[in-house]
Amino acid sequence: MTNASTPYTARYPSLAGRTVFISGGASGIGESLVRAFHAQGAKVGFCDLDKAAGDALATQLQGEHPALFVACDVTDTAALAAAIDAVRQRFGPIAALLNNAANDRRHEMADVSSDDFDRLVAVNFKHQSSPRRRWPTTCARWAAARSSTSARSAG
Repeated sequence: MTNASTPYTARYPSLAGRTVFISGGASGIGESLVRAFHAQGAKVGFCDLDKAAGDALATQLQGEHPALFVACDVTDTAALAAAIDAVRQRFGPIAALLNNAANDRRHEMADVSSDDFDRLVAVNFKHQSSPRRRWPTTCARWAAARSSTSARSAG
């Protein structure tokens, strides 16, 4: 949760206890997303190629609700599915999926080879379709759990 040492002042109580999965979460914008969701009390699982940075971030985010880091290359869709499953097994149904992993290398189109193009597509787009095949099941489970919780609290 937030305290005097965190820069996050807005509170979003609906995020507390929710499971969030973030790809590319070890550095840059992804790291900021991991920190922000964690500060809101979300159960955060994240993956990244950079094992050292991911382990360091997960170590920093221990305590009341530790974050879970899984080293993963998002272009390996089987490894990505395993990372998502590891987070689901640890924290429960995933309520938010942030496909943040990307390659933002600047270049001229004339300099892009066929292999470069394939790598860019694999990093920037391919991984976004893999979780979606599993996502409807995750969402259905979350919606069912949420509606049964709402029914109990209303009655």
